[in-house]
Amino acid sequence: VDFSKGEDISCDIVIDGSVSMSNASLDVDKWLGKDLDVKVKAAIDDITISRLTGRMDYKVDHLVEAIDLGEFAEAISGEGLEAELDFCRAHLMLEVKTNLGVAVDADMMMVPYYDGKADESKAVKAGLSLSPSASAAETRTTRFWIAASPDDCPAGYEFVEADILGILRDIPEKLEVRLAAGTDPESDCVLEPSAEYTLSAAYRFDLPLEFGEKFCVTFKDTLSGMPDIVG
Repeated sequence: VDFSKGEDISCDIVIDGSVSMSNASLDVDKWLGKDLDVKVKAAIDDITISRLTGRMDYKVDHLVEAIDLGEFAEAISGEGLEAELDFCRAHLMLEVKTNLGVAVDADMMMVPYYDGKADESKAVKAGLSLSPSASAAETRTTRFWIAASPDDCPAGYEFVEADILGILRDIPEKLEVRLAAGTDPESDCVLEPSAEYTLSAAYRFDLPLEFGEKFCVTFKDTLSGMPDIVG
């Protein structure tokens, strides 16, 4: 059934059955060769939809979260100080809990901010997929390990490749995490109108202090009042 918001779901209902009389006293001979008119009065109670199964194409409102890195950025910046950081094992751990009976696809984008402005040219993108729950009574937990490499991905996590290392070489003031999600129109889903559906997410951004070969910190300053012989 295809329908839009505010449109009624209507269709023809065909009833097939038979008529019988119990404990009736009839003289059948009087009815032979004559027409018999039967009036049937049928009534159907209000129909309550308890469960729908099908395919759904629906977009969820965009979710935007910010990760503040301002204090860290200030600590490694300043007059005469230049730093290029090469974090070997930076990763984002994302946990999503839901009892939705709908398969969800999401596009995640992490956008760095410098001097209060977003730099989308350095944005990192990743695709996430959530499997549907069998019923509203079942809450599924999906854990994502978002990193450049699956080397340290723990058991129970789904690895999602994203160049987080590149976005952190010049530490931004903040990272804005944008999530655009919607249902997978090619997957079957289950919807229970009377159910209460929930979806929650928690994340943790880890920066282990372990650096690679591109790590570089340079400090420059001018010393005044030095003897002429020094130079």
